[in-house]
Amino acid sequence: MLMQYKFHKIIFLSIMQGLTEFLPISSTAHIIILSKLFHISCNNFFKLFITVIQLGSIIATCIFYRTNIIDIFKNTLEYNIILKKKFNLIHIIIVTSPIVICGLLLYKYIKHITNIKNVIYGLLIGSILICIAEIFKPKNNIICSFNKINYQKLYIIGLIQCLSLIPGFSRSGSVLSINLILGIKRTLATKLCFIMAIPVILGASCLDLYKNYALLNINNILLLCESLFLSFITSLLTIKISLFLINNISWLYFVIYRLIILLIIYINYI
Repeated sequence: MLMQYKFHKIIFLSIMQGLTEFLPISSTAHIIILSKLFHISCNNFFKLFITVIQLGSIIATCIFYRTNIIDIFKNTLEYNIILKKKFNLIHIIIVTSPIVICGLLLYKYIKHITNIKNVIYGLLIGSILICIAEIFKPKNNIICSFNKINYQKLYIIGLIQCLSLIPGFSRSGSVLSINLILGIKRTLATKLCFIMAIPVILGASCLDLYKNYALLNINNILLLCESLFLSFITSLLTIKISLFLINNISWLYFVIYRLIILLIIYINYI
């Protein structure tokens, strides 16, 4: 197995994860494409590998948004948090509960749909949602504060996030799009998208490590640690660039890019 994972391949895969995680273009789709180019089989270890490099990006997110995360915990410890309506862990639980439930119930199924054909479907459907968000986003009454996002909107965002379980759909693409449709300011939507990813990816990583503990021999652990570190560094270095692009350019450019990737996949692998 390890022969498939030569160091240059690890570098490319981990850096690609860091470069694409925060953009609505599906990091998973890019990793799967690279795995095909590198002739890496899509086995249980590869699926664990994807989870671990995503974890690297999430650790970078924790560092980048550390002030916001600390504020969320502080708000949670205050008395009468529900009455004060300050953004706290209750909000995070509401927005992440749908994907946690879906992920646990459909875990075995999800791990078996990581293939090229489903990536194409995910890229296509995700592109349609991003188009709808960019074209039909409301112009007035934009929500500019975490404290003004009510529980109903958070739960809707959480439900739409479940679509990201389809490989190629893009978690950030689904979450950012529904935020925009619900009238949440783009910069705030981006911040919410990345912060709510933290418990989801951390939970998925723990579950995957538990389910695949038999694969964790010393060689595999070293490989996973190297990959996590490379993904973490790349994500930390590129997160500001990703945020700038998401907040300042039309998302239709992301749609065009996704469709180009879709076309490349279709021509070469279908």
